[in-house]
Amino acid sequence: MLNVILYLIGSWVILNTKIAPELPRAEIIVEERYDIKEYLSKYNSPLEEYSGDFIRASKNFGFDYKVLVAISGVESGFGTSSLCGDYNPFGYGNPCWDFSSYSEAIWKVAETIGTSEATGYKRFRETGEVYDLATAYNSSYAVEWTEKINYFFNQLK
Repeated sequence: MLNVILYLIGSWVILNTKIAPELPRAEIIVEERYDIKEYLSKYNSPLEEYSGDFIRASKNFGFDYKVLVAISGVESGFGTSSLCGDYNPFGYGNPCWDFSSYSEAIWKVAETIGTSEATGYKRFRETGEVYDLATAYNSSYAVEWTEKINYFFNQLK
């Protein structure tokens, strides 16, 4: 028997169970969530409580959650400075969009990265290269933005 922690409908539960093939994946998601929370807590980030959204949204749209976390680091100090719209830690939109919650912003940016037909987004989905994403997300400063994203990306476990 092994204690396994699972996230079920807004709360964490501990199950005493034998490991089934799908359970190690659940454990990985739990570990990732705590890695994000721990990392964001170092910056006193209001995004700390949204670590589950970072993971679910990025996985839903097929890319590494570290990309979203890193973008929020570059664009707003992980949500600690509000230079662009309400609940918009990503500097998303031109002009900047307002969101009703951080969760909404996370899902919208993930959706754009994961589904947009713009050339840079499509290339990023094909190559996984941050520079390709930068050509769509921040084309005026693509090289500098890429370096900053990679800095935060590499700090995350």
